[in-house]
Amino acid sequence: ASCEGPFLLGGGNDAPGEGYDVTSDGGLIVGDTFLDGEEWFYSRAMFYTEDTGMISMGTLGDNEFHRSIATLCSNDGKIVGVSGEPPPWGQWDVFMWTAEEGMMQLKQLCLDAGVDLPEGFADNFLIGALTMSSDGSTLYVQWQDFNWNQGAYKISFESTVAIDPNEQPADTTPKAVSLSQNFP
Repeated sequence: ASCEGPFLLGGGNDAPGEGYDVTSDGGLIVGDTFLDGEEWFYSRAMFYTEDTGMISMGTLGDNEFHRSIATLCSNDGKIVGVSGEPPPWGQWDVFMWTAEEGMMQLKQLCLDAGVDLPEGFADNFLIGALTMSSDGSTLYVQWQDFNWNQGAYKISFESTVAIDPNEQPADTTPKAVSLSQNFP
């Protein structure tokens, strides 16, 4: 076995935070970081690639007093995590990040998709990203209602991209989103 590294992901004054997920080829690492000059408690979601270095992703709404943590990534470049004021003082909100769209509130993305949603979805909070398939097509998120009941939703992303055999596809963003009841 051989080993390359270690190597520094951020700048010398950046606290690395934690890494939570990495793509199967090791090309994308996600987690959180404490950037130089920011308060220790207010970490920011980050991603790292060899080409970009470590990039802070900010928070939903760019609130300076919120935290964000990138917890999952897929081989197609989707990044999922949580942003907001952490419990017990506040509420997390699940986000999805893509290179094309940046950080988006996942619940709003689902509501805007125009698909049939499970009863109660609009009133429930999405509070955690549980797992995502390596190809980014399936995501499981945790929900919570006003009475502290919890469960999970399965979210499927369908891509309808025509591929010309002579060139690489230009757009691989999700074209449809669907939600179904958790199983079992």
